[in-house]
Amino acid sequence: KLVKGIFILDAKKHEFYKDNELIELTNKEFQIMELLMKRNGEVVSREEIFNHIWGNGVLESRAIDMHVKSLRSKINDEDGSIIKSVYGIGYKVEL
Repeated sequence: KLVKGIFILDAKKHEFYKDNELIELTNKEFQIMELLMKRNGEVVSREEIFNHIWGNGVLESRAIDMHVKSLRSKINDEDGSIIKSVYGIGYKVEL
């Protein structure tokens, strides 16, 4: 179980909470959030995200961006204050 600020991610139950409210995430959104929370404060490159979730193959960064956009919408982070974009590299969270 990862607890960072107002977020709780329970990998065994595949549940994600914000302010003790269950947020329904797709499997890929869950994996992205789990990776970012584990690496709290560090920049995670799009390539690392892709390899972690999809394995090896041709990186399609737009797919990652779309999953992050959907994730931001679900956690009310449209301004990117929680999941920060690091231009040209990837994403990070600071919780």
